[in-house]
Amino acid sequence: MEILRRAGYQDLTADVNFTDLQTWGDSVALKAIDCLAQREFVGRWYSPTLKREDAATAFTVSEHGAGTAFKVLHQRKE
Repeated sequence: MEILRRAGYQDLTADVNFTDLQTWGDSVALKAIDCLAQREFVGRWYSPTLKREDAATAFTVSEHGAGTAFKVLHQRKE
């Protein structure tokens, strides 16, 4: 796919309707665990010793940027 030709070197942005995504997941036996900000998701699953001063981590969990701008729909197979 052309869109993946430069993976890691270009942005890929999309608007996601999480209500529809969850409905589609339900239809294939995926159970929604939670829908939350990326910052909260990363905070739950990464080690407490995560280096928050690291630039990539800081960007990912920033409450003034990506950490609250991006959402995560956490699902699991039933």
